[in-house]
Amino acid sequence: MGNRNSSIRHQGLLCPSETDLTDFQISKFIGIGTFGKVYVVYHKGLKKEYALKIMQKRRICKYKFVENILNELNLLQGLTHPFICSLWYAFQDSDQIYMISDLLPGGDLAYHLKNQGRFSESRAKLLFCELALALDYLHRQRIGHFDVKPANILLDEKGHSHLSDFSLAKKLSKGELANTLSGTHLYMAPEIYLTFTGNIRGYDWRVDWWALGVCFYEMLRGRTPYEYPSTFSSLQALNIIYTRSVTMPSRWPSDLISFLRAIINPDQTMRVENFENVQNHVYMERINWKNVFDRKMIPIFVPPKERLESFGRRNYRATISVPFSRSQQHNKLKYLLSKEKGASNEAIELTQSNELLNEIANLTIKFKMFNRFRCETQIAEPRQSLDIVANKEKKLLSRKPTQLSIINKEKQQKPLTGRPLTQADKLRKAFQTANQDVNYSI
Repeated sequence: MGNRNSSIRHQGLLCPSETDLTDFQISKFIGIGTFGKVYVVYHKGLKKEYALKIMQKRRICKYKFVENILNELNLLQGLTHPFICSLWYAFQDSDQIYMISDLLPGGDLAYHLKNQGRFSESRAKLLFCELALALDYLHRQRIGHFDVKPANILLDEKGHSHLSDFSLAKKLSKGELANTLSGTHLYMAPEIYLTFTGNIRGYDWRVDWWALGVCFYEMLRGRTPYEYPSTFSSLQALNIIYTRSVTMPSRWPSDLISFLRAIINPDQTMRVENFENVQNHVYMERINWKNVFDRKMIPIFVPPKERLESFGRRNYRATISVPFSRSQQHNKLKYLLSKEKGASNEAIELTQSNELLNEIANLTIKFKMFNRFRCETQIAEPRQSLDIVANKEKKLLSRKPTQLSIINKEKQQKPLTGRPLTQADKLRKAFQTANQDVNYSI
């Protein structure tokens, strides 16, 4: 797939701002979702394949998902990151919305977990690191994804991961908290349930780290750390999370167990919940994050070329988790009561039909076309902290062997998230990175 910031952007190729369906040739159908179908399309001018999602406006309005779709489009237009599925075009006609995004034919993690059971630690660790960089990029912009799960993590043809489906994502203003029950049950942090039960005021993007931790555990073990049916109430789910201990197989390394216990700790104050916590944990101390960001780390699993088509056909099915708020419950209750009062079904249907037409008209007005080639998007830059290890490598390589041997004798492990790194911690970390390249095949 190559770098997301491809040079075609700067070659002055013909790419009109008024893009429509005639600019593309539909190759094949690859999936169906809640609001429409997904196809592989070929851009005639750029000679490049993309994924086309066609969504029916009537269905979007019927399921009260207008704001989610518009919000998703608005967020994706400003995002450019090597591990986030990019939106390239968005346009509409009177009945449908068209979204053109990256073609990621390697399938989603849910599919691969179902077929392979679990992944090796080295394979899962690289996927986790790539997604951690994607979350850090979002969180630095105060954006929460709020639905991180294997079904929303897609692989490209080289095996790199890409976070997708921003239908529940939200950009929070300073001091703002999310307060709806949104996400997918087995990946929802306890703060989301606590908000819905009225125990706390709300939650923010930090719940994404819990969800990613659950995904990491699932990749390693083939099952989620906490298991309960989606029919469970918030209180029942909380009871399981707070009373049942997570099983950690004895064959797992102690630093891996320490990391997992931290990132899926029900106590938010003790949890790994930002990129600095992840980066500073002993389990991650040998990771060259700059190389991960630059896609220089080669994934162990590369989807076989002869099976890319079948991966796509099976896994471009949209998975939507609808946030359920008290206001939605109230509206539904009013509608049911109106039927009990003997209101005419025909009158209700006519009113609903008129309301639906008005909502479709409003959606058409609010929708804004998008062409990434004609818009200025902020390209993701690696964090300054990602270069720290590389700089220390250069300094350490210039040291005398006796100095390096003294540094190497430091064997203390730094704690999970608590005290700041000592000079010995920092030098030991840099020395280990300088003398042992990360090898994910081990």
